[in-house]
Amino acid sequence: MKGSNTDKTPTRIKIVRLAAALIAMAGGCTPVVAQSITIDGSTGMLPLATELVQAFKAKNASTPVMLGRGSPSLAAMRDVADGKIAIGLSSDPAGEAEQAAGLQSIEIARTAVVFATHPGVNVKGLTSEQACNVYSGKIKNWRDVGGPALSIVPLTRPAASFEPTLIRKYISCFNEARDIVSIPKAGDMAKALATNNGAIGMTNATFVAESHGAIRALAWNGNVPTIENIQTGSYPMVRRFYFVVKGTPSGTVSQFVAFVKNADGQKIITATKAVPVK
Repeated sequence: MKGSNTDKTPTRIKIVRLAAALIAMAGGCTPVVAQSITIDGSTGMLPLATELVQAFKAKNASTPVMLGRGSPSLAAMRDVADGKIAIGLSSDPAGEAEQAAGLQSIEIARTAVVFATHPGVNVKGLTSEQACNVYSGKIKNWRDVGGPALSIVPLTRPAASFEPTLIRKYISCFNEARDIVSIPKAGDMAKALATNNGAIGMTNATFVAESHGAIRALAWNGNVPTIENIQTGSYPMVRRFYFVVKGTPSGTVSQFVAFVKNADGQKIITATKAVPVK
């Protein structure tokens, strides 16, 4: 028996030493997991939001950031109010009902709403009258507005969407023919414009920038949708981008908002052909 005890002693010592080593490695502390940031909302904001999230992750790898596939602005606000997401993307600020639920809006950028075309169209711009005639069906070929002999393929968004609503505000004669194809999502509009020769549709300058030449923005009444013209008001058809949050941002949400508002975030916003709002 005595010999047997002597044989087991080294094993017990090893177990004790292993336990001590594990405790030392852990330091007796529970790992701290960074609070995740969940973002979703307006599909018109997704290109810009994607760029901002990627840049933030590159500098804050330990902070989980999840970006959704897009939803209506009002749905995003409801999700923020219900605690389902931390940041809602919206082209409209929170209204009185949303504010009563504790929501607040943080404007981060402004971008031009534009008529854009497939690059094969090769037209620099349209007047309000020409845009009305194209969408009403009176003008059906690009040669009638200085372009090539090519049939016009007009595309629109659902009537209540931001782009057609804003266009009707600034172009009083704007009425669409019943047979015009409606594209439900902003991202799908950009894809349709890039793949349909002769196409024209409504989008914003960030999608144009993201396309890298696959779609082209048109001047409107001689005004080019540049950052400078947005800032001066020469190009008035502008879409505002908001983060909608519940209460005062704190923790990682506050960190992300600060990143968007600082120099790094502002550079990214400018690179997407939008105007940063400090």
